[in-house]
Amino acid sequence: MTDNSLVTIFTPTYNRAHLLPRLYESLVRQTRKDFVWLVVDDGSTDDTSSVVEEWAKEGEIDIRYIFQENAGKMKAHNRGVRECRTELFMCLDSDDYLSDDCVEKIYSHWDDYRQNPKVSGMVAYRKMVGRTPSFFPEVDLSTLHNLHKTYCGETALAFRTSILRQYPFPEIEGEKFIGEGIVYNKLDLEYLLAVIPEYWMVCEYQEEGYTNNDIRILIRNPKGWAINARQKYEIYGYGLKEKVKWMSTYVCASLFAGYPIGYIVRHSPDAMLCIMCLPIGWMQKKKNQIKAKK
Repeated sequence: MTDNSLVTIFTPTYNRAHLLPRLYESLVRQTRKDFVWLVVDDGSTDDTSSVVEEWAKEGEIDIRYIFQENAGKMKAHNRGVRECRTELFMCLDSDDYLSDDCVEKIYSHWDDYRQNPKVSGMVAYRKMVGRTPSFFPEVDLSTLHNLHKTYCGETALAFRTSILRQYPFPEIEGEKFIGEGIVYNKLDLEYLLAVIPEYWMVCEYQEEGYTNNDIRILIRNPKGWAINARQKYEIYGYGLKEKVKWMSTYVCASLFAGYPIGYIVRHSPDAMLCIMCLPIGWMQKKKNQIKAKK
C-alpha cells in the first residue's frame, strides 16, 4: 500500500508529550499539507498516545500513530521505515520542528533529482538554537561524509524510503542505541545526496536527550559503539592517524562491552594494530568512565 503524498515526516518519541505540541504546530503551519506524520511511540508512559490521538481527530494533517514496547530510537526508526508508504522519509525528532515551507521545498526540489539512481535523497540545514550557523560548500551532490569535511553544523535529511529499507540499523539484544553513522556511512559508499542550502528544520537539544548524554549512552550501548568504530576504521581509516583513532575507539567500546582481549583482537579489522592500540583503548575507557560521572 502507498500513500498519495510524497513524503513521510517520521517522529520517534519516548515520554516527550511536553515537547510534541511545538513540533505538531509546525506541521499544521506547513504551506503544503500533503504529507504523512508517522509517530512511533517507543513505549511512552506519559500521555503521548492521548495527545497524538486527539490531534489525529482534529484532521488538520494526516497522522499515523504506532505504539511499541520500549526498544530504543534505532529500532523505532527501523519500524518507521518498514511502515512508511511514501517515496521519501524524513526523521523529525521530538525536540525539532520544521520551517513553515519545509514540505513545499521538498516537493519543489525532488523533481530535479528523482530520476538519478545515484541520489539517495536530499540534505538541507538543521538550524541549532543558540549556535552560530555553518554553511554548505557550493556543491550540487555530495556524500554526507564529504559534506562534513567543511560543514560543521547539523543536517535535515530526506531519503528515498526504498533505499533506507535496504540499510536498517543493527538491532542488538539488550541495547537501545547505535550511532546514525552506521547507516549513513554505508549509504555514502553507494549514493550521493542532493545538497539543498536552505533551512528545513530547527532543533533545540534537551538536557535528557541523546546528544547531551553521548558518553553515558555509548557506555550503556557498547556493542553498537564497537560496531560503529570498526566500520569507521574500515571505511575512513585512510592514514595511520585515522587508523589508530578508530582502532582505539573500537578497543575502548569492546572493553566496555566486556569482551575478552582475545575476542577483541580476533574480531578487529587489523589484529596487529589492535594489539598495539590496546593500551590507548584502555586509557580511553578510564577517561570516559570519569567523564560519565561528571
